[in-house]
Amino acid sequence: MSYSRDFYGTAHTIPSRREVNWSSWVSNLLLDIVAKLNGTPQEVIASTAATTIDLSDGHNIDLTLSAQTEITLTNPVEGDRYLIIVQQAASHGITWADTIKWRGGSAPAITAGIGSVDIVTLFYHPDLGYIGDFAQDYS
Repeated sequence: MSYSRDFYGTAHTIPSRREVNWSSWVSNLLLDIVAKLNGTPQEVIASTAATTIDLSDGHNIDLTLSAQTEITLTNPVEGDRYLIIVQQAASHGITWADTIKWRGGSAPAITAGIGSVDIVTLFYHPDLGYIGDFAQDYS
């Protein structure tokens, strides 16, 4: 174990990667950071085949997958960045808009498994539209 302070001065005990609770600690830390930076994340539950995320409701989105869904993004602001934390309630996937330009050229396959967490970052460029990146498998 090691100890660290974040930019708010809060002390954190950081478990070793070999400890059983490491991945859940990382997931919880990421959620805490998001909440502290921009208030409480916008809660979105994808429980149908189509899910709309209104980006004017907040830059940080906590998306819970309860069904296979196609995501539609509305009301982006040019030059803004959006963070979507995808949490699995079961083992479902996401179909992303084909207008998003992804690192590597293709949309990520969301990590399957109850409790899995993936992080998607979108930047809205005035000329290029959405540029997406992702980090996966915080399970």
